[in-house]
Amino acid sequence: MKKRLTIELYFKPEMYLPLPVCIEQIEQILNIQRDYMHKSQDWYLSSSSKKKSSIYKLFDKEGVTHIGLEKLSKEYQKDRGNYFSEAIWDKETEKASLSYYLSNKSSEQQKRFKIYISISIDLSLSEMQVKPIQNFIIALAKLFNDA
Repeated sequence: MKKRLTIELYFKPEMYLPLPVCIEQIEQILNIQRDYMHKSQDWYLSSSSKKKSSIYKLFDKEGVTHIGLEKLSKEYQKDRGNYFSEAIWDKETEKASLSYYLSNKSSEQQKRFKIYISISIDLSLSEMQVKPIQNFIIALAKLFNDA
């Protein structure tokens, strides 16, 4: 029997983050996830179908791929500083995914930038252990200390 572990992070940066910072945050999350929970090293762009979701490898063990950087840059430029989102998944085992959303809800009177990150991992009951989950959450909290 499988259970889904979902961790959601919300925080408010002081400014709309540049793409390299977004990529660095995603890479850091994937490294933490690999260290404590899910060992995948290859992450693909999520799409409307399984076939389309298996085309573009965005991240591997070295970080963002060349095609990944192209795809992320294109998506980042699409809304010109108002909204950026990316969803990736582990196509090999289909056990994990990560969604990253950055939005700008600013008005002339008030700047409101938001980041929402959702991490989902499917675990069998036999794999589910409290200590790795606890360490994973603590490592994320240290990375995003204001989340």
